[in-house]
Amino acid sequence: MSELQLPFYAMLFSLLLCFAYFLRKRINLIENRIYSIMLICSTIDCILVVVLRIMAMFPLTPIAIKIISLLNKIDFIQLIIIATCLFLYMLLVTFPNLKKVYVKIVDYKSGDKNFDLVSFYHGTQLQLVVYMNEALRRSMSEYPDKEAVSAAMLYYHVDDPIVEGTSGITPEAVNQKVREALRMKGIINSDGDILEALDTSKTAKSDCVSLDYDSKGGLKASVNAFDNEQMKLLSDYASYCLKTMGVKIKKGEIP
Repeated sequence: MSELQLPFYAMLFSLLLCFAYFLRKRINLIENRIYSIMLICSTIDCILVVVLRIMAMFPLTPIAIKIISLLNKIDFIQLIIIATCLFLYMLLVTFPNLKKVYVKIVDYKSGDKNFDLVSFYHGTQLQLVVYMNEALRRSMSEYPDKEAVSAAMLYYHVDDPIVEGTSGITPEAVNQKVREALRMKGIINSDGDILEALDTSKTAKSDCVSLDYDSKGGLKASVNAFDNEQMKLLSDYASYCLKTMGVKIKKGEIP
């Protein structure tokens, strides 16, 4: 019986842990689902070990040997599932960005335009943030297991710019000036991973978006960069403005 005590207590503990875990409703996240599978498989494995130990205490008949062989195969499969789940769980915990979907929107404009926070506050420049709110909603619907993060809301000026230069300017220098003139402007999330994803060149001045860095490697004050909380505030304020305007229009007022 002493050989049965440890597996029996392990089985009892696993059953109690399962009961405590599934007693409450959990958030529908992929790591919670992986943990649930791992917990169930661990409990089944403990039960199988107890059954195998009990069968080993009695004389082994041909039928018993076949059953033990089958249970050992099932136990081996359970161990593979547990190891796979543990690896995936550690991967998700170690690299949280795998659980995020970064959303970037680009509004193509025929004229040169940039985001103005004052105009946004007065409700005259809500379009870009409203677009992002809808993009985030669709992203959350398409990827329910991941967090949709507002990465960038940008304007792109569709233009064929004329740049200035001296007579000896090289084609490469001309192209550089053209790229600078066509840089996308707007709102950018200040998260380091997002900044690196938006522009991998790691130069002091980005060619594709309005990202400028100072000598210490930080963003210049001229950059419209906001952290996650501030991006959420912009989103909430845009929604509030739309609701307020809708109420006024319904009352016959011109917002």
